Amino acid sequence: MRSGFLPFARPAVNEDDIAAVSAVLRSGWITNGPAGAAFESAMAAFTGNSFAVGVSSAAAGMHLFLKMPGIGPGDEVITPSMTRVSIANMICLAGR
Repeated sequence: MRSGFLPFARPAVNEDDIAAVSAVLRSGWITNGPAGAAFESAMAAFTGNSFAVGVSSAAAGMHLFLKMPGIGPGDEVITPSMTRVSIANMICLAGR
Protein backbone atom coordinates (compact mmCIF):
# COMPACT_ATOMS: atom_id res chain seq x y z
CA MET A 1 0.00 0.00 0.00
CA ARG A 2 1.29 3.42 -0.95
CA SER A 3 1.71 5.77 2.00
CA GLY A 4 2.02 9.01 0.01
CA PHE A 5 -0.46 10.82 -2.17
CA LEU A 6 -0.57 9.58 -5.78
CA PRO A 7 -1.70 12.50 -7.96
CA PHE A 8 -3.93 11.79 -10.95
CA ALA A 9 -2.20 14.49 -13.00
CA ARG A 10 0.27 17.11 -11.91
CA PRO A 11 -0.39 20.55 -13.36
CA ALA A 12 2.36 22.04 -15.51
CA VAL A 13 2.60 25.43 -13.81
CA ASN A 14 5.80 27.47 -13.83
CA GLU A 15 6.80 30.79 -12.25
CA ASP A 16 5.75 32.75 -15.35
CA ASP A 17 2.26 31.27 -15.08
CA ILE A 18 2.04 32.20 -11.40
CA ALA A 19 3.26 35.74 -12.14
CA ALA A 20 0.67 36.15 -14.92
CA VAL A 21 -2.18 35.03 -12.66
CA SER A 22 -0.94 37.28 -9.86
CA ALA A 23 -0.80 40.25 -12.24
CA VAL A 24 -4.43 39.70 -13.28
CA LEU A 25 -5.57 39.35 -9.66
CA ARG A 26 -3.72 42.55 -8.70
CA SER A 27 -5.18 44.45 -11.67
CA GLY A 28 -8.68 44.37 -10.21
CA TRP A 29 -10.03 42.73 -13.38
CA ILE A 30 -10.99 39.09 -12.94
CA THR A 31 -13.67 38.96 -15.66
CA ASN A 32 -14.02 40.95 -18.87
CA GLY A 33 -10.71 42.72 -18.32
CA PRO A 34 -7.77 43.52 -20.57
CA ALA A 35 -6.08 40.13 -20.00
CA GLY A 36 -9.21 38.32 -21.16
CA ALA A 37 -9.51 40.55 -24.22
CA ALA A 38 -5.82 40.00 -25.02
CA PHE A 39 -6.32 36.23 -24.72
CA GLU A 40 -9.31 36.33 -27.07
CA SER A 41 -7.37 38.38 -29.62
CA ALA A 42 -4.35 36.07 -29.40
CA MET A 43 -6.55 32.98 -29.78
CA ALA A 44 -8.31 34.50 -32.82
CA ALA A 45 -4.94 35.26 -34.43
CA PHE A 46 -3.58 31.81 -33.56
CA THR A 47 -6.58 30.05 -35.13
CA GLY A 48 -6.83 32.41 -38.11
CA ASN A 49 -10.27 33.69 -37.17
CA SER A 50 -11.67 37.20 -36.97
CA PHE A 51 -12.64 36.79 -33.32
CA ALA A 52 -12.69 34.37 -30.41
CA VAL A 53 -14.75 34.25 -27.22
CA GLY A 54 -13.45 33.13 -23.85
CA VAL A 55 -15.94 31.25 -21.69
CA SER A 56 -15.98 30.23 -18.04
CA SER A 57 -16.03 26.45 -18.50
CA ALA A 58 -15.84 23.58 -20.93
CA ALA A 59 -19.61 23.13 -20.56
CA ALA A 60 -20.19 26.75 -21.62
CA GLY A 61 -17.89 26.21 -24.60
CA MET A 62 -19.74 23.04 -25.55
CA HIS A 63 -23.05 24.91 -25.34
CA LEU A 64 -21.78 27.54 -27.78
CA PHE A 65 -20.26 24.84 -29.99
CA LEU A 66 -23.67 23.21 -30.34
CA LYS A 67 -25.63 26.45 -30.80
CA MET A 68 -23.37 28.06 -33.42
CA PRO A 69 -24.33 25.67 -36.26
CA GLY A 70 -27.97 25.81 -35.14
CA ILE A 71 -28.25 22.38 -33.53
CA GLY A 72 -31.65 22.17 -31.90
CA PRO A 73 -34.78 20.08 -31.38
CA GLY A 74 -34.90 17.00 -33.60
CA ASP A 75 -31.20 17.06 -34.53
CA GLU A 76 -29.09 13.99 -33.85
CA VAL A 77 -25.90 14.46 -31.84
CA ILE A 78 -23.64 11.45 -31.32
CA THR A 79 -21.27 11.34 -28.38
CA PRO A 80 -19.24 8.55 -26.79
CA SER A 81 -20.92 6.77 -23.89
CA MET A 82 -17.73 7.21 -21.84
CA THR A 83 -17.77 10.99 -21.41
CA ARG A 84 -18.51 13.64 -18.85
CA VAL A 85 -22.13 14.18 -17.93
CA SER A 86 -21.82 17.88 -18.77
CA ILE A 87 -21.47 16.96 -22.44
CA ALA A 88 -24.75 15.04 -22.42
CA ASN A 89 -26.37 17.86 -20.46
CA MET A 90 -25.33 20.44 -23.09
CA ILE A 91 -26.63 18.20 -25.90
CA CYS A 92 -29.98 17.95 -24.10
CA LEU A 93 -30.03 21.70 -23.51
CA ALA A 94 -29.41 22.37 -27.22
CA GLY A 95 -32.38 20.15 -28.07
CA ARG A 96 -34.86 22.17 -26.05
